[in-house]
Amino acid sequence: MSAQTKSTSSNLLGRLLAVAIAIVLALAAYWLWQTQVDNRPAEPLQPRTLEEIGTPDAVTECIVDRVGEINALVADGLMSDEAAEISRQRARSLCSQQN
Repeated sequence: MSAQTKSTSSNLLGRLLAVAIAIVLALAAYWLWQTQVDNRPAEPLQPRTLEEIGTPDAVTECIVDRVGEINALVADGLMSDEAAEISRQRARSLCSQQN
């Protein structure tokens, strides 16, 4: 057996071993992903209302006023639902920053 043949066979064996390891790691990652997806909580753990968070009254009043104005624009047909949702998010952020 020549040196070149021995080198070629060891390179081939090394490549096959690397591919086998890559496949095993990919299968392990897939298995972990599949088992973790089912364990996520169905409900978010964050509070849903301002009262649960404990926001100051000034922030709550500001948000209620601004959201009321946005809802009036939607009711009058002057703003789309998508734009209203973005405006509500910005209003909450603005009121929180100002107060």
